[in-house]
Amino acid sequence: MNRAVKLAFLSAACWLLLGILLGLWMAVHFAFPEIIYKAPVDMRPFIEYGKIRQVHVNVLAFAWLSLTFLGGLIYAIPHMTKTALQHEKCAVAAIGFWNIGLLAGNIGLLMGYSRGREYASMFWPADLFLLIAFLLLLYAMTATIRVRTQQRMNVGVWYLYGSLIWMPLIIVLGKGLYLNFITNPFSGYFDNVANWFLGHNILGLWFTTLGIGMSYFMIPRITHQPVYSHYLSVIGLWSLAVFYPAVGAHHTLDGPVPRWLMAEATVFSVLMVIPVTAAIWNLYKMTSPRWDLLWTDNTLRFVLVGLTMYMLVSFQGSFQALMFVSKYLHFSQWVPGHAMLALGGGFTFIAIGTIYYIMPKLFSRHWWSDSLAAWHFWLSTIGITGIFLSLTVAGLVQGANWQNAIAGMHWVDAVVRASHPHMVALVLSGLTFVIAQVLFVINIVASIRHGEQVELMTKEDVLAEEGAAAGKVFAFEHSLPRLAMYMLATFSFAVVTTYAIPAIGAKELKPGPQSVQYTALQARGRAIYIREGCLWCHSQMVRNAEANEITVFRRGDIGNFTSPEVYYYQNPVLFEQHRRGPDLSHAWARWPSEFWQKEHLKDPSRFNPGTWMVPFSYLPESDVHAVVEYLKTLR
Repeated sequence: MNRAVKLAFLSAACWLLLGILLGLWMAVHFAFPEIIYKAPVDMRPFIEYGKIRQVHVNVLAFAWLSLTFLGGLIYAIPHMTKTALQHEKCAVAAIGFWNIGLLAGNIGLLMGYSRGREYASMFWPADLFLLIAFLLLLYAMTATIRVRTQQRMNVGVWYLYGSLIWMPLIIVLGKGLYLNFITNPFSGYFDNVANWFLGHNILGLWFTTLGIGMSYFMIPRITHQPVYSHYLSVIGLWSLAVFYPAVGAHHTLDGPVPRWLMAEATVFSVLMVIPVTAAIWNLYKMTSPRWDLLWTDNTLRFVLVGLTMYMLVSFQGSFQALMFVSKYLHFSQWVPGHAMLALGGGFTFIAIGTIYYIMPKLFSRHWWSDSLAAWHFWLSTIGITGIFLSLTVAGLVQGANWQNAIAGMHWVDAVVRASHPHMVALVLSGLTFVIAQVLFVINIVASIRHGEQVELMTKEDVLAEEGAAAGKVFAFEHSLPRLAMYMLATFSFAVVTTYAIPAIGAKELKPGPQSVQYTALQARGRAIYIREGCLWCHSQMVRNAEANEITVFRRGDIGNFTSPEVYYYQNPVLFEQHRRGPDLSHAWARWPSEFWQKEHLKDPSRFNPGTWMVPFSYLPESDVHAVVEYLKTLR
């Protein structure tokens, strides 16, 4: 067991440093966009925003967070079932395959091999390695649970084991791997439906279940308290499994997806307050007799602050899923601020707490410096709070400018210059967060090499295990096959309502007058557009409420509502979630000059000083021509 957990934690720490440094580079680019012009031309293809953003997201989500929680899962399930880990070599191999898959996928993204889909951008070799890792882990954990000596399964086991069942299905369905393993099999608006079935379920049935599951493992052992309420744990787990998978369509509110699907997403997003409140209240009540430990126990304060951030971001998600709120805030910097509070705050803090709790038991050494750990906590809290507030305020400013459609306000003035001071604050906050994690990694290395030795199982550990076991009356009695059956049944509900029915409806859609079948040159230009990451800054989805209202250069010139037929031949669809640059659904109607488009691609600051857009001067002339031919189709 220890080998697999050590490999997971140590590799996760390396990925963490890479991910946050890439995030800091993106913040610097937003605050000082001219910096890209100072980089050597040969280096620009590998440091430009569109590619770095994809790597940043994948490294932090699927490398840092996932590997840390997998290490925690491998450690926690044997302890909660009171048995030895079965097939340890499978667990070690799984962590190895996971790292290989992430390495291949992120190198591929830097080389331009991208699916062009949020949370699903890595190409097929990464999918292959990750699915092999899932099968190996599922085999090892199933075998471990089957031979358990603790027959009643703690709710933490349910959360953690459910993650291993749900996540591979989410990847296979969301990416369409059951239809085509190599390339994206979906087109039209259903591609977006499938993408957000994957994207939001990764958050709800992977990170949430792993984070809450590890909290149910750690908190009782730290506080020596049993699980507070069996009923709250039941409500929290199963309402999460039923409500969360249906919320993905709230990313396309008032857009070209069926109205009933949007309504379902909004209703279930609001209902998410039930599982969140049930789980968080249950965990808080386990801590309430020992609030004093917040000042002395690094694990508990990281986990509790992480849970608090998770609660806040969940309530925020329910709020922004309302139609009138989404109209105002969607596409703005509010959205990445929301994501950062979830992944960089809530789940990252729980993951850090997991390492603080388990590492001394793995290496039989105390943490090298409690002072360094305290600095790590406070700098991390200050840093992520600053990141969240900077992006949130910038998003509010951008939304106000768009909705007010200020006459004569250029896009760069409304979006870039208006948010400049907040982007400077973002850099400072990001730097604080980076320093915190560097201190964390230093403490990890120093603890392994110089930490004071501790017994493998201290008296405190024994008392903690006994305290956690005292709550066995609040554990589940069901057998492992019945557990898996329940999890598949709840997941099937989501598959039918939010995946299968929209897929059937999409097949009935016919192409319309605005549906474009691309020529070979236009298709090549679109592929280059995706390869260079242009889609991460430019949406191609004018919503009904904003059609002919939002300003780019003059009031109403964003264009007409883009109906589902427009996307009939598009694979993938490029709705995206941000407008760091103008929406391009009708780009050619606004800038019809071929010369202007080509020169703008090569040196955008020449036309829009201060723009966030990177110069694509490194592209050969034939590639620039192909991209412009693609832009001609956006009318």
